[in-house]
Amino acid sequence: MDLLFRETLPSDIDGLFSVRARTRENPISKEGLASIGITSDSIAKQMAGGRVKGWVCLHGSTLVGFCNGDGGFTRHENTGAWFLPFPWMAAEW
Repeated sequence: MDLLFRETLPSDIDGLFSVRARTRENPISKEGLASIGITSDSIAKQMAGGRVKGWVCLHGSTLVGFCNGDGGFTRHENTGAWFLPFPWMAAEW
């Protein structure tokens, strides 16, 4: 399986929500994230302002994983996590 890792682009944001909802442990829907203030617009604003930076994992042109880091944390706090739902299913998406 050929995977490509690159910096997250604004055009990737909707795909982040799709992957997040498919995680095996602790899945959360786009609506669930919106209920705690995490929306496409809030992520785009934080990325544009430099607070949030991320990386995506692509299989072909399909986003299959991502990691976002929040620059608002101190260096001793957890600033990101990889979300990879079922990597072996990437070819089926």
